Amino acid sequence: MSEDAKHNCHECGGRIAYPQHAFGTTIHCPHCGQQTTLGEIYPDAPAVPNTVKTKRLPDPPEVSTTVALGEVPGKARPNLTKALVIGGVSFAFVVGISMAVFLGLRASADKKAQAELAAAQAAEAAAKATAEAAAKQVELGKQKAAAEEREKAEAVAKAVAEAKAQAIAKAAADAAAAAKLEVERKAQAEARRKERLKSNAAAMAIWDEPDQEAIRILAARLTDATLKHKTTTVNLKHDDMPDWLRTKTQNLYREEGESKGLVREIDGKFYDLRTNPAGWVQIRSAEVIQVLDEGAYLMRNDDTSGSFSISVFKLKHNGLARILNKNDRVQVNAFSAGTWTYNTKGGEVKTVPVYDPGLPVGSARDRIVPFR
Repeated sequence: MSEDAKHNCHECGGRIAYPQHAFGTTIHCPHCGQQTTLGEIYPDAPAVPNTVKTKRLPDPPEVSTTVALGEVPGKARPNLTKALVIGGVSFAFVVGISMAVFLGLRASADKKAQAELAAAQAAEAAAKATAEAAAKQVELGKQKAAAEEREKAEAVAKAVAEAKAQAIAKAAADAAAAAKLEVERKAQAEARRKERLKSNAAAMAIWDEPDQEAIRILAARLTDATLKHKTTTVNLKHDDMPDWLRTKTQNLYREEGESKGLVREIDGKFYDLRTNPAGWVQIRSAEVIQVLDEGAYLMRNDDTSGSFSISVFKLKHNGLARILNKNDRVQVNAFSAGTWTYNTKGGEVKTVPVYDPGLPVGSARDRIVPFR
């Protein structure tokens, strides 16, 4: 008989019998399949039980360091089957517990993930709401600014319209006042003229004549005119005429001067040659010695007083130069327009005066023949 030892598995508490020489060996528990060290005492496991007497078998086989699950030397096979059944049940129990733990942990993790997802969605919704509120505030601010700008523009437009209306009204009032003053001035001037002419029966007859066609203008001059009323001929100054007659006389004087080419224009300024304007000269006789694109060279030979020698001058083209030919003799009224320098065929440099006849005004201009 030999002494066998007993060991309680620290995992499942199952009792394992083993020979004493296997003490300290690590084996798999035949009940739960977990590793356990034979003879090791654990806090939750019972102490190693007392040894029991067993019959020593002759020549016992050498025991390996690891004993097979549920196999105890000298025990019958039914014990092994029982051990295997117990071990399978224990294993299933452990697996069930593990699965329960795993599923619990999994459920906890899923719950945590769902909570985190819900928190993230809530944070995203809050951020979106904040952004939308900020955008709405910005849009409201823009709308308010636009409304204020419109109000300002409308106020400015209204002020401008009012100022314009006031200016128009003032201009109309000023024009009406000026017209009234003009009427009063004319009435006063007419009264003064009549007072001045009350001793001139012929003049007063013209003033009192209701039929304007009964008065003829025989000659119109710069400041006066010769008039015929019925059988009476009278000279009157423009200032002594009724307004309608003075205007008619002055227009006639201007038209006569234009038709004769005696009213000229140079650079937008008008000259009446009948009034001997400053800067204008009358060349009674000159001979064309060369025709140019922009005018002609002429030789002046009208001085009979001997105050200057025969001289050459340049006459600027005024639209009538086309009729000029070499050796033509002309009479010219022209404005002194400076000098002109040119080189002769012999290489001599000469400077001559330049005269500008200007352009005729009115009906005479229609008779100008273009030079080109």
